[in-house]
Parts: sequence; C-alpha cells; structure tokens
Amino acid sequence: MKTKIILLASIALALVACKDKGNTPDEPIVEPDPQPTEVNAGAYFLSPVAFNGTFIETSIAMMEMTEPEIPETPLPARIRTENYPTYQWTPQDRTWPVDLTVNYGPQDIACTDGLEHSGVLKIKATAPFETPNAVLNVSFENFKVYGSVMTGAQTVTNKGTNAAGNLFYEVVVQNATLGGNSQLTYSESTTRELIAGLADNGMLSPDVTTHTYSITGLMHGESNVDSVPGFNVSIEDADPMIISVGDQYPTSGKVYISFNPALTYMIEGTVPLSIDEVYVTFTGKNEQNQYGVFAQTTISGGALAQDLALTFLVDENGIVDGSVEVVE
Repeated sequence: MKTKIILLASIALALVACKDKGNTPDEPIVEPDPQPTEVNAGAYFLSPVAFNGTFIETSIAMMEMTEPEIPETPLPARIRTENYPTYQWTPQDRTWPVDLTVNYGPQDIACTDGLEHSGVLKIKATAPFETPNAVLNVSFENFKVYGSVMTGAQTVTNKGTNAAGNLFYEVVVQNATLGGNSQLTYSESTTRELIAGLADNGMLSPDVTTHTYSITGLMHGESNVDSVPGFNVSIEDADPMIISVGDQYPTSGKVYISFNPALTYMIEGTVPLSIDEVYVTFTGKNEQNQYGVFAQTTISGGALAQDLALTFLVDENGIVDGSVEVVE
C-alpha cells in the first residue's frame, strides 16, 4: 500500500536531520508499538489529516447526492473500484433533512481526500452543503483510515458568506480517536473558507480540483501513552493554510505545532534530544508535485539548546530524498 507520511511526522523526521536514511518509513504505523517516540508519533499525527479528509469526503458525498451525474475528475487520489464507494440516502423526494450513507467497502481504497478508506461514513444533513446555516453531522461505522479505526463525531456548519463574499464553514470534532485502545484522543475547532470552486449556479464545481479552502483554527491531540506525545496545532489567522482538493499538502500558510510531552529521540549514544515546538511555513508546489516546507525549532539536549531551521520537500511518500537543507 502506497501512502504518504503525515505532515507532522514528516516534519519530525526532517527535524532529526534524516539521522537514519535506511529507516525512513514509507508508511505510517497505525497500531501502537513500543518503539522510539518519533516512530510511534507518526501514527497519531494522522488525526488532523484524517478529519480534514472526512470534511472533503462529506462535501463530495453531498455533490454525489445533489448532482449524481457529475463527471469523474481525474485525480491521482480518486481511484474508485468497480463497486465502491456507494452512496445511498433517504428520503429521495428532495426534502430535508437527509440521511446519507457512504460505503467504501471492506478493503481500503484511495479516495478523493488522498487517503485510503474502508467502512462506512454517515452524514445527517439539514440542507445542501452550499446552503447557509446547513448543519452536517458526520459519524462513522467501522470507518478506517489506512486500516486504523476512527471514532467520534464531526459537525460541519455552513456559516454563510463572509466579508469577502465566500462561503465558510465551522468544523468541530469532539472526543475522537484513531486506532485501537483510545491511545490518543483528538478534538478540533477550525474554520474553512471556500475561496475557489463555487460554480455559477451556486453549487460546488463538478471539477473538484478547483475546490480550494483556507483553514484557520486549533487542532488538539491528547496522548494517553507516555511514549507518544500529544500535540496542538494552531493555524495563523493572518496566514491561513491554503489547500485544494487533490493536493497532498497545503501550498501556503503558517502553522505553530507544540508537543506535550516533547518529541524525543536518540542519536547513537548521545543524550536524549527533544523538540517542544515547531513553526512551519508552506512555500508552494513545484512542477513535480512536490511541496515546499520551511520549519524552525529549537533542539534541546541536557543543558544545551540549538536553534535549527530547515527547508525540505514533501510528496505523497513523505520527505523527498536529498531535499532536506539546513538554513544558516
């Protein structure tokens, strides 16, 4: 299964300066394993990406329901099997609210959000996705991301148009988990502004690659395992994350990430080194579909501390080999 290293895990791996070129994983570990923190962390940092994915999958499902004849958009991530996903809803008499069920089948398939899913996504919608004041309650039934079960609830509320005339959405996640034994719980309170992708008829464009969102707000993961850090992600209002459907990573924006406890690692016989926080700037996408990242942090070890700034590229497999550079 070809997957991408999740953003936070990519940054963590880059910040240890690719200390073991032969041990950079191609796939995130999604089940708990008593290994060093930087390996364990990769599984749990999936949560923000997974719930951003369910937001995207919900918007696509609503399009399938309201405009079932939309053409297939050629996306690397959007690879449908012969039978899945399927979309069913009741009632079908164009009245609301509607209960919509998306079945991804028993085996992982690559989806529009760029992640691999199986199981069932359930959506209770009071109105179409584009309708002001519409509320979409999203829940899960044996729903998996890369084979790891998601639980919890996501509420998407259409808040109408903002001063720029764009639709924007309030997204709330409460008491969510990813993986077994509730080793990390996740919550979120973010705002997503649709800055591109609305067709002239007021509905989402059939070309999903035009759907571009500006994201601000807070994401929080709380760890129940000493060896795995919790995290907070804060997205700057003045420089939000900009990401389009079909893109693997944001193309611009600034993010502050803090770890609790610190993200720790060892380098062959040295004292433990740790990272408490990282400042991340996304610097765009090149013609090879690689995304630029600029990361700043302080690495602490014993009584010493050293500032570190790195640039690197990420793609669907994580950090691009040879792209990590230290900024003097």
